[in-house]
Amino acid sequence: MKIPNWFDFKKKTETTEQPESMEQEQRLVTIHRSPILKLLSKRLEEDRKFEILDIGPALKENIGFFSRYRCRLHIDDFYSSFRDFDFFAPADECSPDKLFSYLLPFNSDVRFDIILLWDILNYMKPDEIGNLFSYLSRFSQSGTNIFAMIYTRREIPEVPTSFRIEDRERINYDSNSSIMKSCPRYEVPALEKQLGNFGITNSYLLRNGFKEYLFTRS
Repeated sequence: MKIPNWFDFKKKTETTEQPESMEQEQRLVTIHRSPILKLLSKRLEEDRKFEILDIGPALKENIGFFSRYRCRLHIDDFYSSFRDFDFFAPADECSPDKLFSYLLPFNSDVRFDIILLWDILNYMKPDEIGNLFSYLSRFSQSGTNIFAMIYTRREIPEVPTSFRIEDRERINYDSNSSIMKSCPRYEVPALEKQLGNFGITNSYLLRNGFKEYLFTRS
């Protein structure tokens, strides 16, 4: 789903009025403080316009939050496409750069100031993470920030969580699956090998099974 900026967002109309399933009713929704979001919110107070990339789904809460600031919000639900492709199979005969160009098509002149990866890195292999950062580096500049969340527990939901921004320092975690799978539990040394031009500038170990990271382009 491609949304060039938050002004273009249009809520989809419901086509059915069927009651929610039991699984939907029991989805775990919790609110947690986010030190990294607090830092980014402070940065957004600067007197200039920001280019922001959110690679999660288009959520009205997040669109509403960023509409308060001078920014252009680009939204690309990356995982919905990523999970349907066998990216790096030899039979593809296609470079990772071309594949990411297809899945994340940006204008050549765009330079993002803030990129929200949420928990997507937990669902990627190390080489895929490296290729993603290499690709995003082409659309970043010195000082570009990337916000990512790494699970620290042994198991994670089968699919990424939806993160809905509640306010300047709180995020609503909306789990999309009760099915669990093994977690890669990436540590700092493994991540640093894949960051390319980015480095870890801040990290916070939370009590909810996540570690928040702020990566910054050199």
